Amino acid sequence: MEALLAGQGADKTEVVQDLEAHILQMADAQTGALVTVPDVKRMLGTLGSPEDVATAHSDLGNAPASEDPWAAPYLNIPPSSPEKEIPWKWLGISAALLTGVALLTLPIWAYFLARQTRPFDSGDKPAPTSRITTDLAVYPHEVFRGWAVGGTAQEQYEVGTERNHPQFARDVMYMRSTAATPTGFVNIMRTVPAGSYRGYPVSLQTTLSTDETTGWAGLWLRIDDAEHQVLRFDNMQDRPVTGTHAAERYRITMDVPPEAHELTYGVLLDGRGEIRFEEPKLTVAGNNEANAAPAGMYSERFILDHATSYFFTRMAEPEEGYHQFAGLHAIQLKASWARGSDREQIIARALEIAQDRTAPFQQRFQCCYVVAMFEDERIIPYLETILRTDTNPTLRKVAATSLGHFEMDEAKEALKRTAPYEPDPAVQTVIQQAVNGEFPRPSLPKPGSGPQR
Repeated sequence: MEALLAGQGADKTEVVQDLEAHILQMADAQTGALVTVPDVKRMLGTLGSPEDVATAHSDLGNAPASEDPWAAPYLNIPPSSPEKEIPWKWLGISAALLTGVALLTLPIWAYFLARQTRPFDSGDKPAPTSRITTDLAVYPHEVFRGWAVGGTAQEQYEVGTERNHPQFARDVMYMRSTAATPTGFVNIMRTVPAGSYRGYPVSLQTTLSTDETTGWAGLWLRIDDAEHQVLRFDNMQDRPVTGTHAAERYRITMDVPPEAHELTYGVLLDGRGEIRFEEPKLTVAGNNEANAAPAGMYSERFILDHATSYFFTRMAEPEEGYHQFAGLHAIQLKASWARGSDREQIIARALEIAQDRTAPFQQRFQCCYVVAMFEDERIIPYLETILRTDTNPTLRKVAATSLGHFEMDEAKEALKRTAPYEPDPAVQTVIQQAVNGEFPRPSLPKPGSGPQR
């Protein structure tokens, strides 16, 4: 039978399942507790002769008809032989139930296997309909990714993050004093190469609230040269944020001189009290800081109400009225708002698309920029693989630029390892620029106002 079905190009599993369904349907229609082999033969006779099948099977040279496992064993069984009666109906039903259970559990086993073999969880979950009506979640001793805690008395403060705070649309960090009279300050900070900031004014911004702050709180920004001499410095000490204030937007603006080597910036609290703030953003000051939400980009509500998969599709198929990078910006925002495994799922999907040479190029290069927003060392080998092996030189440039956004030494080492094997001079140039720190990570985009009118 199997050879016959294969010779005719049929799927034996599908044929057997089809025959089983017909037999069970006819068995249900007849009276009696048992269905005998002769009964089954009569049912099959209405569908086609078993003998004809056995003969055709013999013609293929696999077995004589008298030895066929379907036709031969039961051709001489008397219809009334009770010892040969078999409860085929119930056996068939039991087999079908067992098959169903196996098929239902297969995705579960596959899921756990994938979690054991992949560095990121993959998949997609619908976004929550609101970030404000859910319960406040507090994560003590946690800081924004890519930031460090410092200060002269950090042990006298508690630093952590909060999600779903009613005054903020995004995750926030908090700093609160734990000593009755702190003897110094605490801050968070990060350092980036001066790179393309040189010669331009930069703006450091955050949304910040205070609660019974008796000393001062504020943003701070320092610009150093290659010898670590301070060229510019501002910590808002002359215009401190004190007392109790609801969330407001604060900003420092400063010119970056041509001799600048690196910029260090963050938020500080000096004295008793408590502050909360969104992740500070450093950008080149100018027209890109318009207060109005940009048209042609998805709004925050739209992003929260749609699954990540929707925006991955929009990368390759932009919607009418929206910017060609609206999908990219939406995923960057969605990933920045996510936490833990939710964020890793977005990163995992972006890495999967970036490496898929059958995916549209528009999707692939934008996914490189999605993962480059996060200082996670696990991402670096994926970008290095693209840079080393992909056949598209433009995508290799994007991979090199994305590695340049990382402030980790591992990213620079990956670029240096790849450089000797890069055949394209244009890609070589981008790799060298990335090693030199000329591609600082761009600021997180703003949610938009919807389609262009």
